[in-house]
Amino acid sequence: MWVDISVPLDGDIPSWPGSQGIGLALQNSFETGGTSCDTVITMDVHCGTHIEAPSHMIVGGVPLASFEPERLIGRVVVLDAVGFPMVPASCAQDVPEEVAGVLVRTDNSVNKLMRTSDFNPSFVGWSVEFTKELTSRPGIRFAGADYLSVQPYGGDNLVHTGLLSAGVAILEGLDLADVEPGLYDMVGLSISLPSREAAPARVLLC
Repeated sequence: MWVDISVPLDGDIPSWPGSQGIGLALQNSFETGGTSCDTVITMDVHCGTHIEAPSHMIVGGVPLASFEPERLIGRVVVLDAVGFPMVPASCAQDVPEEVAGVLVRTDNSVNKLMRTSDFNPSFVGWSVEFTKELTSRPGIRFAGADYLSVQPYGGDNLVHTGLLSAGVAILEGLDLADVEPGLYDMVGLSISLPSREAAPARVLLC
């Protein structure tokens, strides 16, 4: 059975400080005499579950067009980092050789932070050491975090740039609250924004 680990954009989700977030408005509705129901959406491309390309953090970095359509499709491992204030390098020891992607489940998922609109600056991010261990593994095409950023709030950009400079696509805003650590097949697709640095994504595990 497939499990959707992307958050609903019309749900109760957080947004990054300074982001305009997401807005949904009815342009036409039956209640106001319209002949159809039509919704207008305005949003930051980093809202909810999204994929990031090198141009997000690296000057001269390539945009989403550099990623093949199947970039987010393949065998993945969900790592257990619950209980750590920051994802440590030791978690990388649990990454099997055959996986194309790594998702990390932390206290963010235990506390269901992606299901509340209140931004939590104390969310669990990844350590630079974990990132270095991860990018040293051949075959890793993408890595996913269970909050709006892979790196701790207020920190430098070394986690982002470490992953992106190694050609690893970043997935952020995943909802892993109901997912157990282990091996899965994953299917993920972003909306087509080839010239941009990020785009909303839909991600499923089985």
